[in-house]
Amino acid sequence: MFFVDQTIKFIESAIHDSKTELVSNYLEELSDYEQFNILDIYPYQILDNDKFEQIEIFFDKLTEEDFSRKTEDYLLYNSKLKSFERVIQHLWLINDKFYVFYNNEYNILSTSCDTLAHKIYREEIENIKSLGCDETNLKEVREYSSLVSLVRLAVAERLSLFFILINQKIIIQSNGLSFIIYSDQKLDDIEKIANVEGLYIR
Repeated sequence: MFFVDQTIKFIESAIHDSKTELVSNYLEELSDYEQFNILDIYPYQILDNDKFEQIEIFFDKLTEEDFSRKTEDYLLYNSKLKSFERVIQHLWLINDKFYVFYNNEYNILSTSCDTLAHKIYREEIENIKSLGCDETNLKEVREYSSLVSLVRLAVAERLSLFFILINQKIIIQSNGLSFIIYSDQKLDDIEKIANVEGLYIR
């Protein structure tokens, strides 16, 4: 039996039976699954940590001045963020059952409001709260604005998310600017989408 396919079936059953508290257990088991791919800004893994630290892009590397002045670091981060937004948008469009599950332990909705992320992503945070993600861990994503808000906070590592694509039997775990893709199927079509948007699957 294909592991990810079976996990999707369990999740579908839990949703149908209104036992969404079981979804967390099913997703935790994915950490033991060794066959996964990475949606990344690089087509290869950078093994030299010293080099990687010099070119690494992530939200916490940016300052409020970077955002206000639109510095080179900001523009680079934002261009990669937009690439992730567009890839996830494509997947959202071709899956009529598209769910998101977020981890309570890593959640900007329950932290203080004086951080840079709250200043930059105030609208996105309110959007997600209106979606009800501060009330339950699992939500079906029907609104595009909600999808974009989720991706932005996931890339900024302010929400730890799993995107659950029922139709394609794919689960995507957020991890900054490199998302983990769990699937028992070939990812040729998704790889084409990623490449068009300047990302890679490895």
